[in-house]
Amino acid sequence: MAIHDLSEPAPDASSDTRQNDLTDWATWPDERLLDLRLCDLDVKIAGSSLEDRIAQLYQELDGRGLHFHPHFWLSDEWFCPDDVPGIAIPFYLAHPRLAKLAWSATHTTFSPNVCHGGVKTNVIPDAVDVEVDIRTVPGDNEDEVRRHLDKALGGLADEVEVDKLFSKPASVSPIDTPLWHVLGRVVDAHYPGARLLPRMIVGFTDAPYFRDKGAVAYGFGLFSRTLTAEAMAGRFHGNDERIDVESLTLTTQAWLEVCEQFLG
Repeated sequence: MAIHDLSEPAPDASSDTRQNDLTDWATWPDERLLDLRLCDLDVKIAGSSLEDRIAQLYQELDGRGLHFHPHFWLSDEWFCPDDVPGIAIPFYLAHPRLAKLAWSATHTTFSPNVCHGGVKTNVIPDAVDVEVDIRTVPGDNEDEVRRHLDKALGGLADEVEVDKLFSKPASVSPIDTPLWHVLGRVVDAHYPGARLLPRMIVGFTDAPYFRDKGAVAYGFGLFSRTLTAEAMAGRFHGNDERIDVESLTLTTQAWLEVCEQFLG
């Protein structure tokens, strides 16, 4: 866990070279940014929009005769230390790029990526086809998606024909399972002290098909110590997409160990 507050600067990166590599993280794509450690973001309450909001809260408390100023800090968890009256603020609210990412990763999103219409530049087309990539969060169904579309279309909603090209609702697997505990033991054997953390991804995998059949499905693998999360994220769906041999070897060995421990 990492905690930053108004009085303490964020911790330095492990080296000057690493810090220089991270100075432009606000321009990174979502997948790469999601793999960045909180301590490398160097976000603070001071100088952010949160500072003015906290000041406004203090003024409102004073105006009501409540002479109490709670302590605020940035964190990746909701908690309050013993004997510290205060509020933990989600770290992503301290930077607009992180707030945008958090929104897209926790809400159903719509991205119109393909558009066809017309045959000549000087002729208005009779019809236009737009293909929209829709990523739903767990709990949102097709009715909720249609409500969002109708709201976006406004008065054109009744004139637009919506065809479903492909539909698969978001899914999730529980973490308090025998398989999860086996994965944790395998990870700890290779990286002592490491622990598994659940994550919501904005992509699509084959997991929903297994979950439909009642199975538990996790995305799992081990990376070598030489492959940083930033480097891996930069290769993901990028030019020359690849993985190093050591990571492939580690992941294969880990899968074998999971099978041996899980199946006994």
